[in-house]
Amino acid sequence: MSKDSSFRATKNFHLQFLTVNSRDTSVIPCVHLFFDSKRYIFGSIGEGCQRAILSQQLKLSKIKDVFLCHGGRILSESPSSVSPLSISSVSSPSPLTHSETNSQVDWWDSCGGLIGFLLSMNDACDLPQGENPFTLHGPSEIHYYMSCMRHFTYHTNVDLTIQGYSSSEAPEYVDENIRVTPVVISLPSSGRKRKYSDSPALSSNENTSATSDSTPHWFTHSSNETAFVVDNALYNTPPPLEEQSPQIFISYIVQSHPSPGKFDAKKAKSLGITKGVDCGKLAKGESVTLDNGSTVYPDDVIGPPIPGSTFFFIHCTHESLIDTLIQQPQWSTAPEPVCIIHSVTDAVFNNQRYKHWVSSLSNKASNILSPTSELETVNYTRSASAITALNMLDENTFPLGKNCYQESLDSLKRDGYVIACPKMKFMFGKKPGIEYPEAGMDVSQLRNNISEEKPDYKELFNKSRLLNESLSLPNDFAGSEIEFCTLGTGSAMPSLYRNVSSNFIKIPKRATEREDFIESKRLTNNILLDCGEGTLGRLARQYGDSLNDEISLLRWIYISHMHADHHAGVIGVLKLWFSISTTSSKLFICAPPQFESWLKDYSKLDKLDLSRIVFLSNSAVRRDRTLTDEDLIKYRLLLQELDLTSFETVAAVHCPFSYCMQFTGNEGWKIAYSGDTRPSEEFIEIGKDATVVIHEATLEDSMQEIAVRKQHSTYSEALRVGQLMNARSIILTHFSQRYPKLPEVNLSDQQLNVALAFDGMCLKSYEIPKFKNYIEPLAHLFADDDCH
Repeated sequence: MSKDSSFRATKNFHLQFLTVNSRDTSVIPCVHLFFDSKRYIFGSIGEGCQRAILSQQLKLSKIKDVFLCHGGRILSESPSSVSPLSISSVSSPSPLTHSETNSQVDWWDSCGGLIGFLLSMNDACDLPQGENPFTLHGPSEIHYYMSCMRHFTYHTNVDLTIQGYSSSEAPEYVDENIRVTPVVISLPSSGRKRKYSDSPALSSNENTSATSDSTPHWFTHSSNETAFVVDNALYNTPPPLEEQSPQIFISYIVQSHPSPGKFDAKKAKSLGITKGVDCGKLAKGESVTLDNGSTVYPDDVIGPPIPGSTFFFIHCTHESLIDTLIQQPQWSTAPEPVCIIHSVTDAVFNNQRYKHWVSSLSNKASNILSPTSELETVNYTRSASAITALNMLDENTFPLGKNCYQESLDSLKRDGYVIACPKMKFMFGKKPGIEYPEAGMDVSQLRNNISEEKPDYKELFNKSRLLNESLSLPNDFAGSEIEFCTLGTGSAMPSLYRNVSSNFIKIPKRATEREDFIESKRLTNNILLDCGEGTLGRLARQYGDSLNDEISLLRWIYISHMHADHHAGVIGVLKLWFSISTTSSKLFICAPPQFESWLKDYSKLDKLDLSRIVFLSNSAVRRDRTLTDEDLIKYRLLLQELDLTSFETVAAVHCPFSYCMQFTGNEGWKIAYSGDTRPSEEFIEIGKDATVVIHEATLEDSMQEIAVRKQHSTYSEALRVGQLMNARSIILTHFSQRYPKLPEVNLSDQQLNVALAFDGMCLKSYEIPKFKNYIEPLAHLFADDDCH
């Protein structure tokens, strides 16, 4: 922070909306402020933020300051005080949409994408270590949140600083481009304030045996393994949390620096200034002494400074806060804004007192509303276009879902304000104003464009359909109806076409079970194998208005290892599951021991009723170990609830605490999942005769040396694993972002059935043999295409 008042002003700069509330992004907008020297973010770093930055072709490494606007802990009288039907009963189906009547904006809305954002920024820094300053501004609990991530984040290249605000302290920030004034208000508490030790969900006693509703407290494990902390983690242990820290809302007043006043040459000449060098000194703020001994000062010949541009970012999601907000003294001393961004609920924006106050701030400012009601907008246009093209090939294998809806630009313009959308800009300068993005295309337009650009594609996909119709696909074997939906199929970080790892498995219940669950429609046991950032958003796009039904059937989340691209989306999924499931429902989580620590730490910051989670460490079920009595109870419960005969893990050839696994159903089917690994003899052994194996295939065969160094598998190695297992079918996934569209895998001589995963691809086990007939049209579709 600097107090230097002599910064040179920049007149031409702009802000750009990265995300607004949608099916796959946070309810709080993410706004990118662009100067030539550096970039800033205001609002949130929600899930999908880093992918939006990539999609809009912006540089992550240029962002140096992030100003978050929401924080503090939500303290409720009961961890289950939100109605199980609260989200499904509102008109919008979005899992990320909030209203004042059903749930509250929370920590995950504010910074759910910060895990991946920081890791990607660390990789993107192009300056030597020690020359990459980055500051997080926002709620004081950021320190605690960062410490929760100590098991899987590192900052070897980023020089991270945290500027935490509380309701009583919020210093100004000043640098070479802007002055930022935080305006902090807090949510009044209703009823008795709760200390965190009063709450079953937030209890510091890990051995609590029951909650207030007599539900067993399952979230403990007895592993003897010591959790590891990655090198260069920011914290090793969490700092203490205030017991009654309020929920806070931070608005921002942002001003660019004033420009120097105009030099008055006539006035200078009249005062005896005749030399050009003297004019230059005065223009730089230096005084000049004339030959006659008199002194001419800069103020004598330079007019008053020209004010910079100002915009307000107003964050308020409760009508009860309006009076407190408008009474803050910072507003009365701030310059008149040219732009006001409203991160508010519809109820706040339509409140007459709020409207009157906003009109008093400026009658010329552009008002941009980023509402908490969901917008049907597309955030990742290239991914949506690819899904549309794949849907033309086979609408069942590649369902369109809710991927290509697009608000028309005309629908964004209202009387006196506009609705924010991704890529919308506000330009500052001599003629400030809104710059709208190009209008998005609907499904029919996209299909027409694809047909025009790839005229042979239609003929090839029709040929593929005929070939598949002629296939004899037996569907009477064990596990034939199990459905595999590959939600995220890329590696390390999201790309334009592939999100990070996530696999959604839908296992039909046996006929005898269906009779018991027919009334509640619980006809499948749903499982997530890994859950990278954006998993919930991908599910929301995939299943649309049926999302809550699918999440209510979620029974098990398996996390293979502690790399963020495999687990950073779990909190978002859990928060929806908690909201729509009954208090008697249990969800199994199997993960490395460090994942338990992450959830426990985070639950003290946000509302997670961990008494409803049955946690079983992956290390506890390794085939070479004996289960403890406590873990044996959980293991048997998992098998019973999911109708399994076995579940076991083996150590993967990857990072510490990384696992491959298999689970087998009572009907005789077996699913094997590699996670991230080099080819593993132990995995081959436990996966013998698998019905379906899902195996990472990160790199092409020519990159064998890199695969060994990074501990991943090549295409041929993954296929060889499937062959040695004698697997019926194999799904290859986790492709390097070097291959964003169609990996060049030779399937011509394969004896087993092979599918190459795409985001959103859905195949039942018996349908996997169809994929070989997709290869020719896919090769044509993605040939000579821009893949960057």
